[in-house]
Amino acid sequence: MKIILQFFAAFMIQLLMVSTTSAQWNNRYTQLSDFGHHTYLEQHEISSGQQEWGATLISTTDIDVVELVVNGLVVEELPGIKAGETRHYMGSVDLPEGGWVAFRAYAGEPQEDAWPTMHARPFAHSSPVWIEAIGSTDATARSAAAADLIRAIDAAEQTMRTAYGETEMTRVMARFEEARNRLTGMLR
Repeated sequence: MKIILQFFAAFMIQLLMVSTTSAQWNNRYTQLSDFGHHTYLEQHEISSGQQEWGATLISTTDIDVVELVVNGLVVEELPGIKAGETRHYMGSVDLPEGGWVAFRAYAGEPQEDAWPTMHARPFAHSSPVWIEAIGSTDATARSAAAADLIRAIDAAEQTMRTAYGETEMTRVMARFEEARNRLTGMLR
C-alpha cells in the first residue's frame, strides 16, 4: 500500500508508507493540495507490525526536528533541514495492534523574524494514519491519554477557582465532572 500525506503550513511533509498489501491510498482532494493544513485521505488505515516508511520534508524555514510518532510517543527522531532545503527520509517502524502513526516537524528555537510563517516557532503535524481500523486504540496509550486529560481538567478547574473565587460555576463544574467520569472509565 502507499500512503501519501501532505501537510501544508510554511512547509510540507509528505509521508510514503509502503507495505506488501495491495491497497493504495492517495490524496483524493489533489485540487486542494495548495490550501489549508490537512490531508484528506480516501482511506487512512495501515496494518500493525513492521512497516516501511518514507518521508519528504520541504521547508521555507529552518526545521530542527522531525519525529515519527506512534500513539503520542516519539519512536524516532530525525534531523531537520535548513530553509529552502529538501530531505528524504526512509525507515521502518513496528506498529502496535491499534492506535495511530504520524509525523511532526518543528523548529527548536523561536525565530526572530517569523516571515514567511508568521509564527515564532514553525510546527506541523501530519494527519494521523490509523493502525488496523479507524478509531482503533492501544490500551496503554488510551489509559495514559485519559490520565493526562484528567490532570488537564484538574488544572483548569483550579485555575477557574482561583480566578473566580466563590462565584458559582455549576454548569462548567458539572461538565468537568462528567468528563472526569468518562476518562476515569478509560483508565482500566
